[in-house]
Amino acid sequence: AFLHEGELMLCEEKDQLLAKYCLIHCSPEQLAQLPSDAVRYRKDSPYGIEAMVLRNAVPAGIQISPISIEELFVFMVKEAK
Repeated sequence: AFLHEGELMLCEEKDQLLAKYCLIHCSPEQLAQLPSDAVRYRKDSPYGIEAMVLRNAVPAGIQISPISIEELFVFMVKEAK
């Protein structure tokens, strides 16, 4: 379980979370190829977009990176602000 400021952000097994989510580094056009509900959190920069997404929604051609539990929590906390 992950609590942030008294709010339950998620309650799943660690291995399930790591299998369910991944990070992508992409352009806005590539991100638009994903269903909107597949993109959980995103961070825009001058170099593109880093997003935490549902692994099974990423189309071929977009490189994925595994996400750590720490990265997952950081994305969730920053998005909650």
